[in-house]
Order: sequence, then structure tokens, then C-alpha cells
Amino acid sequence: RNQMFLDEMAAFLRLCGGENLPHCTLADGIRVQEIVQAVKQSASQEGRMVRLG
Repeated sequence: RNQMFLDEMAAFLRLCGGENLPHCTLADGIRVQEIVQAVKQSASQEGRMVRLG
């Protein structure tokens, strides 16, 4: 488990150093946040369906 963390940190540092490009875009991250918020909203409404914007 520790090796996975070390590998992730090394990849992050390479990204910060400009050696790699991110795997996910800002738009990807925003969409994930929209989905997470919809899941939370659905859970608070007894599992009712929530439309994504």
C-alpha cells in the first residue's frame, strides 16, 4: 500500500515539474463534482433520481 502512495506522489511531482500531462482535465473534475453532489442530493431524498445539469 505504501508503494502506491509513493508512486502517486512521484507522478504528482513529475506533473508539477512539467514532465507529464494530467490524465484528467479540469472539465472532468468539474463533472465528477456535479455527479458527487447529485448522489448526495439523491441520498438525502430517499434515493430519488436527480437530473444532472
